Amino acid sequence: MAAIVLSASIGAAFSGAILYSYYEYRLQKTNDRVNTLITTYQKEFQSATGDLANQANQAKSQIQNALGPLNELTGAALVSLDKKLAPSVFFVSTTDQNVQPSVGSAFAIA
Repeated sequence: MAAIVLSASIGAAFSGAILYSYYEYRLQKTNDRVNTLITTYQKEFQSATGDLANQANQAKSQIQNALGPLNELTGAALVSLDKKLAPSVFFVSTTDQNVQPSVGSAFAIA
């Protein structure tokens, strides 16, 4: 009877040790995957931030290039342009970033 109890207790201890080792292994594997995800995410986020800044700068330069002909207009050309566009000028009323009223005028170019 003592031998049966002894063998059952040794078997339970052995199976407990195996289960503990298995779950410790799985926990370490999960922690490694989470740490890899975190470092990868940070690198991707920094890369995306840089890409977004580059695209914004490219868009700004494209806008400046598109506005080139308008920047070349001077004095008399602006006066004649003003007279030509007068029928299409309209009043604009809006708010600024501080929710303060702001007014102006606008016209369609294209």
